[in-house]
Amino acid sequence: MKMINQKPGEVSFTRAVKDYFLGYVEFKGRTTRAGYWWVRLITMLFNFFVIVLAFGLFFKASVEALQFYDYEYVTEEELGLEVILALMPYLPLLILFVFIYLAFFLPDLALTCRRLRDTGLSGRGILAHYLVIAGLTIFQYTFKIAEVMTYESSTYSVAALFCSVLLTGIGVELFIFTLMPTNELTTNGKSGFQRFFFRAKELPIQEIMVEENQVNITEETSPQTLEED
Repeated sequence: MKMINQKPGEVSFTRAVKDYFLGYVEFKGRTTRAGYWWVRLITMLFNFFVIVLAFGLFFKASVEALQFYDYEYVTEEELGLEVILALMPYLPLLILFVFIYLAFFLPDLALTCRRLRDTGLSGRGILAHYLVIAGLTIFQYTFKIAEVMTYESSTYSVAALFCSVLLTGIGVELFIFTLMPTNELTTNGKSGFQRFFFRAKELPIQEIMVEENQVNITEETSPQTLEED
């Protein structure tokens, strides 16, 4: 896969879409704020279309099932089954949308990782966030299953709610990160926490050239000084 390293102010709508597909599973590059949100605009419009379509199909199936119920062709207990049967002709379309979402799961994840890396998170910091999300999600559904199986709603429901609150907080945090400009979270800090979660602040090209010149001057003068001594 092509390494995606976008620069601020250089990403158009066409470039953003092109890089999205070129970096299908590219997690190590960088995607600018514009490159990220141009693609997100498309995905949000597509999701809106799918939701409206699904709601329309479900509404149509429900109306058809209620007509059978009004004419007493089905009982109240059979009404739900009749809705499912009315949706069966649209099953291939629903399966197609499922495959589309599965096909775009990895590029969406890669896009988000590149955006977070561009803001200043390190690869370790991004991985830590996703591991916490995965762990909390597993615990949340485990607590919900335990609640249903043991009928202890007070204990497990509170634990599931706590996991849900933490997941919401992490989701809000990552969303705010995607709104930040390039290198906003980079740091010069020396603590282990900062080094683990954030990238080191990059020096401007002028400062790098000055430092290189100073190193060269030092290397050239050191032998002369030793000879004079």
